[in-house]
This record gives sequence, C-alpha cells and structure tokens, in this order.
Amino acid sequence: MLSSLSLRARLTAWYAIALLVVLSLFAAIVIWQQSRIGVRRVDRELASEATTLSLVFRDELDETADPQTAASEAVMTAGLSGGATAVLDARGAVLAAKWNGLNPDGSRQEVASILSAPAVAGARDWTSDTWRVHAEPLSTASGPVVLLVASPLSDVFREQREAIEALWVGMPITWLLAIAGGWWLATVGLRPIADMAGRATQLAPGGLDDLGHSQRTDELGQFARAFNGLVARLREA
Repeated sequence: MLSSLSLRARLTAWYAIALLVVLSLFAAIVIWQQSRIGVRRVDRELASEATTLSLVFRDELDETADPQTAASEAVMTAGLSGGATAVLDARGAVLAAKWNGLNPDGSRQEVASILSAPAVAGARDWTSDTWRVHAEPLSTASGPVVLLVASPLSDVFREQREAIEALWVGMPITWLLAIAGGWWLATVGLRPIADMAGRATQLAPGGLDDLGHSQRTDELGQFARAFNGLVARLREA
C-alpha cells in the first residue's frame, strides 16, 4: 500500500508510525512513574504517622503500664483521618484498631512475618486491595508489638486518571502537529531532488548543459556529481 504513495508521503507515513510508537511508550512511562511517585508519597506519610503513633503509644504505656489501654489511647490520638490504624501484640491479636474500611485479613501474612522476628524484620510497606499499608515492630517493656497504619490510594488513582485524561487529549494533538511538521520537512528535504529532476528533463542530448557544479557535500551533492559524470560519458560516447 505504501509503495503506491509518493516518496514524500511514504517518509511522512513512516515518521508518523515511529512517532506514534514513541509517544505510546512515553505515555506508558509517564503513567507508571506518576503511580510510583504517588505511592512513594503515601509511604512517606505513613512512615511519619507510624513514628507519631510509636511516640504516643510509648508515652501512654509509661503512664498506664497496660498495653491495651495504651494502644486504645494511641489509636484514638494518632489515628489517620480516613485511614486505618492498629496496634497488635506479639501473638498478632489486635490490642486496638480503627480500620475505616481496611480488610485486616489481607495483612495477616505480612504482620505474621514481622512478628516471627520483630528484631530484624524492620518496617514493611505493601498494597492491599486499594490501600497502602505500613507496619513496623516496636519493642516495649511489656513485649513486642506491631504498629500498623494504612491509607487509601484513592488520591493516587485519581491523579493517575487525570494524567491519562491529559495524555488522551495532548497526545493526538501533538501527533497531528508532528505529522504536519514531518510533511513540511519531507517537502523541504526532497525539493532539491525535484529541482534536479526538472533540470534533467530539460537537458539536450547534444548540448553542454548539466546539473551544474554542486558545492554540497551530502548525498544530494554526490548524486549531482555522479549524474553530471554520467551525462558527460554519454555525450562522449
């Protein structure tokens, strides 16, 4: 199909296809990177909230010496607005929690792995359904506990949808403008060839005219010199 088109049209078509592939890859990278940045932002917020929860829980534990009472006070005081907050004991039992829609069953495996070796487990972040969860062990005088905070990823998903909508609007416009620019560049680039073809059709077989001396060092200059040499040899013959 492309073979029936002019060279200018074929160059523009191949340019349009290559540009479409590049734009698609660019859009995929932008969406992926935007999602990563959003999740990392949520992770930083959760880590900060876990630090606050740890401080409050320690203060309450110093005052009451009852882990369950201290956990209840800490969850009520340092709980995320719209998020989930929980304190679990060494057996994985919930001392106090404010789930706000988070399914705790989806986090049991991660929490269990933290409880199995709280001294070396360290903090962990993972995604559970549409939530981002952060859990970290905490050693206290009454035994190890796990602090769990979570936040919904609704803001991240909303930002991702907005980015996709912006790309759906911007990419076609950019693609069409680039195609128009490619057509213009192909026209400008092929104009010297068209001019040489026009001059070649006007050359007399027995005359002395040729395409003229070319100062160009690119492929067009090589073509002009080769054509002039061919014309000279034909006239000598």
